[in-house]
Amino acid sequence: AYNGKVYAIDADSRLEKWNYDIGSSIAGGVAVVDGTLFVGSFEGKLYAVDVATGEPRQGFPFQTEDKIVSTPVVQDGTVYFGSLDHRLYAVDAGTGELKWDEPFESGGGIASPPLIVEGVVYVGSFDGKFYAIYADTGKLKWVFEDASDWFFSKALYDNGIIYACSLDRNVYAIDAVSGELASGWSEPFDTGGRIRSSPVIVGGVLVVASEDGKVYGLDLETGEE
Repeated sequence: AYNGKVYAIDADSRLEKWNYDIGSSIAGGVAVVDGTLFVGSFEGKLYAVDVATGEPRQGFPFQTEDKIVSTPVVQDGTVYFGSLDHRLYAVDAGTGELKWDEPFESGGGIASPPLIVEGVVYVGSFDGKFYAIYADTGKLKWVFEDASDWFFSKALYDNGIIYACSLDRNVYAIDAVSGELASGWSEPFDTGGRIRSSPVIVGGVLVVASEDGKVYGLDLETGEE
């Protein structure tokens, strides 16, 4: 919650089991893997909490240099998350230590939850760029630079294509291998407003909600409405 507490509530009784007060506002979501909850805070720390007891895990919190509003993603024992200090981090879920030689540096704050597919981390930044980063090293694979405003929501992967939405009103389909606009899309799809929510695929249709007050259904292969 924004009051700085993480709550565990019994799903049947609706009674509180425990709460953990980190003392700083929480805007991003939580990730729970193997009995441990990970969450970031406005004071720039990534916390790890035992979900059974509500007690902090040893080796945490991990400190960054600005607010963490990105929801962490855990895969293969590594926690991936962005910070408004412009960096993407990969932290060992067991020890709390940085796994890369150094964090990946972008040109703006990172609020989007990272997307991880086949050893590559995909994430957008407030610099208007969308990055593909090797998950094991933190080195850049490619960067997509066609957008003109922030990437705020989590991207989506399907059949070799990354679908990413920007505050510039556009939905982008990016080839996951090359980082170029997908060949089937003649141009990005322009909605009438900023896009802050994450896209989903339902019944073979890419569904996107825009701040113009409309929900769009797009053809996955062509980007047509």
